[in-house]
Amino acid sequence: MKKKYIIRLSEEGQQSLTGLVRKGKEAAYRRTHAQILLSADEGVHGPGLQDKEVAERVGVHHRTV
Repeated sequence: MKKKYIIRLSEEGQQSLTGLVRKGKEAAYRRTHAQILLSADEGVHGPGLQDKEVAERVGVHHRTV
């Protein structure tokens, strides 16, 4: 499956999303979307996973990604 959007987070953006995920006080949908962005990040520090791999890692349907 080809990626529809290429995500490259800045270091600041990545730190912000990581803090949001670790904090645990955000709404579930926000944490899920933050995890998706972090997993799909193709920047210097991101894993750059394909959409299907991101969906499996986060536990959502591939259409959500």
